[in-house]
Amino acid sequence: MFTSDFFADQLFFMGEQPTTLDGSAYSLLANVLNEVLTSSLRNKAEKLSNLVAYCDRINNKYDA
Repeated sequence: MFTSDFFADQLFFMGEQPTTLDGSAYSLLANVLNEVLTSSLRNKAEKLSNLVAYCDRINNKYDA
């Protein structure tokens, strides 16, 4: 199971409010999505719209 499958269409991993799991997941996903260099991992992650939207939500919520 991939992270995007587990995450599905929820706002955060455990539901409506962020938890420490979201902090851990975001730290990894943001590094992949915000890489300066392109990579196959970044290209794949950018195609998973729910993960991109998730990182955008965290950025907006915490002004990361």
